[in-house]
Amino acid sequence: MISLETLGRDIVRQENFKEPGERSRVWLHDEAFDILETHTGTKKVEAICINFESESPACSLTSEEFANLSNLKFLQMDFTKLDGDFKGRLLKLRWLRWNGCLRIFRPTNFHLKNLVILDLSRSEVTEAWEIWNYIKIARKLKVINLTGCKSIVRTPDFSAHVTLERLILRGCSKLKEIQGLGRLELLMDLDLSECESLVRRLPNISSAYEKFKVSCSLE
Repeated sequence: MISLETLGRDIVRQENFKEPGERSRVWLHDEAFDILETHTGTKKVEAICINFESESPACSLTSEEFANLSNLKFLQMDFTKLDGDFKGRLLKLRWLRWNGCLRIFRPTNFHLKNLVILDLSRSEVTEAWEIWNYIKIARKLKVINLTGCKSIVRTPDFSAHVTLERLILRGCSKLKEIQGLGRLELLMDLDLSECESLVRRLPNISSAYEKFKVSCSLE
């Protein structure tokens, strides 16, 4: 029996069998990497998925590979490196999944003001990671996922993200402090499971926080 996911991808593939860069969504890794490498993507592409294996050396992409993808709203680029000036790039991006990104952050002008979901699971991010300076302007951000980020000891200050509804820090084994949590009045889901180094308590639970779904123990 064909799954809905498979059926949906087949329908998208029918938009243009021969030219993946003319489709709205490019789910297959080989096709996605090819249109980036050959600069054959177009403004029709709204979603693109690249997923290198975690044990492979990180592949490097530059801002030029995204020059023609002006309507990109979903980007998955697991275990890749970025470089270059992203001014005018990725302006419509809503969802960024960048699992396995490295500690060294090279892109400039990486402004993601329309971002809603940020997934940096299994990455080398720290409080000082440069991307946080760019994420501050994302006034629509609702989800941050840092699952398995084992290098992070102290989170960046989340107080600027007052729209945040879901914060996932599961498996951040070195995490000791969460900054700005008390300002997140819209937060509904906080996952601190497997954060065994977390020594500071959550803010006092007021009526604004009674709706938290906290899936952790701080004992």
